[in-house]
Amino acid sequence: MEIIAIIPARCQASRFLGKLMQKLERTTVIAHTYQNVMAAGLFSEVLVATDSDAIQNEIENGCLPSSSYWNRHL
Repeated sequence: MEIIAIIPARCQASRFLGKLMQKLERTTVIAHTYQNVMAAGLFSEVLVATDSDAIQNEIENGCLPSSSYWNRHL
């Protein structure tokens, strides 16, 4: 049985605008989140769903594996 994780990645959080694109050391919060979910070893696939061009660009520019994707219609 496949178990897929979907990480909701809204960039317009009301309390901390752009939080997922902030850097923790050299890596963005969204990249850390993805890497930690993958490292858990519980999922056959990990996807990122977002409405943000910035997060889409982060994914497309190689921060996350190409198996991840973005979705503008949450």
